[in-house]
Amino acid sequence: CLGLGTDFTICQEPRKIVFPEAGVKVVDIQYGKRHLVALTSDGKVYTWGDNTGGQLGLGDMQTRFEPAVVEGGLANSTVVQVLAVDSMSYALTNQGVVYAWGDNKDGSLGLEHDTAKVLRPEPVMRMQETQVKKLLVKECGGSGGKGKTIIACVGAAAPPAF
Repeated sequence: CLGLGTDFTICQEPRKIVFPEAGVKVVDIQYGKRHLVALTSDGKVYTWGDNTGGQLGLGDMQTRFEPAVVEGGLANSTVVQVLAVDSMSYALTNQGVVYAWGDNKDGSLGLEHDTAKVLRPEPVMRMQETQVKKLLVKECGGSGGKGKTIIACVGAAAPPAF
């Protein structure tokens, strides 16, 4: 999932990742289990890598070796933050709406359904009436297990220190 196409599976020296649109300025990159999510300065989201859980948000489960723009529910939104957690992806818009997609085993995306694999970004309806300011990931795990929790920060309160 280097983002360099199918010609490069191992790369010893840094190479520029080419995006489908000219002049793309990446402001953040998040990595999940085996996929990447990039946020651009104009609020667009690009993904690439493994897609067996739909975590790329492109409407299918085909692995991508180069960045592809995520549209779906995000097409008319300006995204200000992205997260990639395991085989799940999240986006926060400038309107405070959280979108989620990817592996939804046991309803882990927080959507209003239990479809196992969500192939396009969907709004997290439970927070529909709440304007989210920032998303955080907290490592957790009881009984020796590993896990992660997504925390949505709202209002003027400062995010908790971990």
